[in-house]
Amino acid sequence: MKQDKVLAHQWYNLAASNGDVVARKNKQNLEKNMTVLQISSARIRAKKCMISGYLDCD
Repeated sequence: MKQDKVLAHQWYNLAASNGDVVARKNKQNLEKNMTVLQISSARIRAKKCMISGYLDCD
């Protein structure tokens, strides 16, 4: 199965924003292998997800 770094970053970002220390570290490690555009996209998706009350998270 192909890894989706943007989706993984999105969920790590959400977990980290809710206080998960391991998710914060995993997000930082993942960012080392992502482009600036991928990171930006993941952050936008995470924000959209959070604003929707976790209903629009695809």
